[in-house]
Amino acid sequence: MRFGRPAIVVLIAVVLQPLAARTSRCSNTWIFERVDTTVTGRVVSAIAMDKLGKPHIAYYDPGLRTLKYASRDSTGWSCEFVDSTGEVLSGNDRNLSLSLDEGDIPHIGYLVRPNPANFNYEFRHAFRDGAGWSFETVYAPGASLTSPTLVRDCNGGFHACVGVVPGPYPKYGHKSGGIWSFTNVGAERGSGFSLVVDCQGDVHMCFQQSYSPYRIVYAVKSGGTWVFDTLSAGIAPSLRLDSQGVPHVSYYIGALKYAVKTAGNWSEMTVDGMTYSGLSSSLALDVADRPHIAYCDGWGYSLDYASQPDGVWVIERLDGFAPQVVAYNTSLALDSEGHAHISYYDGSSRSDLKYATTAVPLSAPDVKLPVPGMTRLLASYPNPFVLGLSVPLSLPYTARARIEIRDPGGRRVRTLVDGVLPSGRRTVYWDGSDWRGARAQPGVYWVVLDLGGTHQAHRVVLLR
Repeated sequence: MRFGRPAIVVLIAVVLQPLAARTSRCSNTWIFERVDTTVTGRVVSAIAMDKLGKPHIAYYDPGLRTLKYASRDSTGWSCEFVDSTGEVLSGNDRNLSLSLDEGDIPHIGYLVRPNPANFNYEFRHAFRDGAGWSFETVYAPGASLTSPTLVRDCNGGFHACVGVVPGPYPKYGHKSGGIWSFTNVGAERGSGFSLVVDCQGDVHMCFQQSYSPYRIVYAVKSGGTWVFDTLSAGIAPSLRLDSQGVPHVSYYIGALKYAVKTAGNWSEMTVDGMTYSGLSSSLALDVADRPHIAYCDGWGYSLDYASQPDGVWVIERLDGFAPQVVAYNTSLALDSEGHAHISYYDGSSRSDLKYATTAVPLSAPDVKLPVPGMTRLLASYPNPFVLGLSVPLSLPYTARARIEIRDPGGRRVRTLVDGVLPSGRRTVYWDGSDWRGARAQPGVYWVVLDLGGTHQAHRVVLLR
């Protein structure tokens, strides 16, 4: 079922700098798309990339209490129902996982309450089977469950972890000979699991303790024995292993934190020191083992992105400039070329599932310039403005475009877009800063669209 073509927004991400943890450099060009505008409620999603670099998203529709799946091709997003039997459970923690096997077949781990009259949950595994979906029960102990996680190892084997309530007590499971078996993860209690299995078969797990002092726990199972480390207090860890098997963790405790274990010791640091930044963080490592983190700024509920291109953290605000709930429940994946792909919930005006990516073409051999009369640089709003300006435009064809802010003397103040834009309508954002990242002076400015010699412009006013 195709729910409609996505709305696309292209902009240059604005780098914030109120604290030392934030730098003043601009980094990436981002594309934003609405994947599913029919969902209602806070959407939980998980994203994965196939071998062709195309994104796949598994997600809950809280309004319908169903599991859905979306994939993208050259024509847009296709969304479909996966499981509507029983009550599919969402929640605010990591209650969903998605992975693709060697044939790019999706595998989804999630929770279902088969009978709404009780709280006996079922941990299910859904996977594509031809044109439809097949299902198996991973774990059903006749109790409440939390934080199901399903992953595949280097040999295609399946591993899982889940918390059993009350406690919750972490359980680890492995599928062998077509049968799932689960064991306790020591005597620890916790939730919010993040699970990775390395190519030697060792199991790595991170979770948050469910008792004081509520620390982040890192557990490794090697040779049948669990070994535990504890980090600082925190919640919602996201765990990844680098090419040397070194663990990296992002988590939240009043701000976004990041930890890496080197020479047997954990090195912990604050990535984004803004209060409430770091909710719902999702960590990925690129081919050079550099960390990338997508997360929610809980103060303004914006979608933010942190990376270390040269050893210094760069923080970018991607989506959400208004004082509304815009971003939550982020999931991040990197493709083979290092482009970021993020799925997240946008509740600013309606509960949309959205997608952001840096996979933007920087050149196109057969770019068609639109007919000047058909290109529209629409009225910017609000005008006059104080905090930020939205600049809508419409292109009938894919075209190389440059959008600039200029002062009354024609001098460039800020470049908002410089690259190839796909056809359609989109909105570019200017936060009122100049090319240095400093606040521009109040006054009159011009928004200028340049399409290879064809120009359109209109006047805007920045208030103090």
